[in-house]
Amino acid sequence: MSTPDWQSSASIDSLKKYARMLQSIRVFFQQRDVLEVTVPCIASTSSPAPHLDSITVNAPFLDVSKASSDAEFYLQTSPEFFMKRLLCSGSGSIYRMGPAFRRGEISSRHNPEFTMLEWYRTDWHYHQLMDEVAELVVSLLGELEIERLTYSALFQKYVGIDPHCATIDELAAIAWETVGYQPPKTMPRAADNQPAVLAKDEWLELIFSGYILPKTSGRSILVFEFPAGQAELAEIMINKQGQKVASRFELYVNGIELANGYQELTDSRELHQRFELWNIERRRLGKPVIELDKNLLDAQSHGLPRCSGVALGIDRVAMCLLETTEIRDILAFPVDRV
Repeated sequence: MSTPDWQSSASIDSLKKYARMLQSIRVFFQQRDVLEVTVPCIASTSSPAPHLDSITVNAPFLDVSKASSDAEFYLQTSPEFFMKRLLCSGSGSIYRMGPAFRRGEISSRHNPEFTMLEWYRTDWHYHQLMDEVAELVVSLLGELEIERLTYSALFQKYVGIDPHCATIDELAAIAWETVGYQPPKTMPRAADNQPAVLAKDEWLELIFSGYILPKTSGRSILVFEFPAGQAELAEIMINKQGQKVASRFELYVNGIELANGYQELTDSRELHQRFELWNIERRRLGKPVIELDKNLLDAQSHGLPRCSGVALGIDRVAMCLLETTEIRDILAFPVDRV
């Protein structure tokens, strides 16, 4: 039976379990001497990642010299940029647990405002961080058998190809066979209506999310060594096969993504180049260009320490804990009740 809109969407019992989970997370990091930090939820810029859409706000109340009375600010899609500025300031290993915001993300697994746990371990390799992610999730959800598989191993197991070597034609044929979808090899640019070749990584993601992940339902897997084109802000490395891959991992439980982690990119020039490429892609997609975060670029020029970082979706972990497929079952007031 549905509840009135003024009432909590989640049961009080569910909210109590959620609160105990948050407490357990803080104990976990306290025992490991990882510092909890708070960072702003609003800033004058945001991530230019093409797949992220920020929520903008007019903030004339902010006394910022460069801001006009109707200046546009952004609710942050993650605390990453502020946390990296702290790392460059000498904070050491840190974590932050709090709200993040993404425009247009509404589904059974998404709410525009959600709770994100993000942490960074200085002088750690990302495989060490994978160990810690597994330890935390098992401590919250109970005994899980978490498998570790490379991105390539999953593709070879389920569709019989090496994704790092596959051609677009091969991927198009597999997409048609597995998910029944064969988009044209050229698609119009939203901005200027000029043709653009569909990127290889778009084909890979179509097969990975539409066919391979559903095959992992009922299992818990850490996937690592993503294609170099999907590095985001992770370092690029050479794997045992001599292929360029991203030092990046994701955790999936029952086919649902819970965490995304990197061996963090520390080269400030490479960071600037990736931001510029992201904005080029945003233009292609008809999305607004995001002004680059000068403070972050300056901080990384000063020096980001060698570190690994990960973001974990707390609401989704709570969904697993309470064995529900609906995010509204663990939120007091989802977006349709605010």
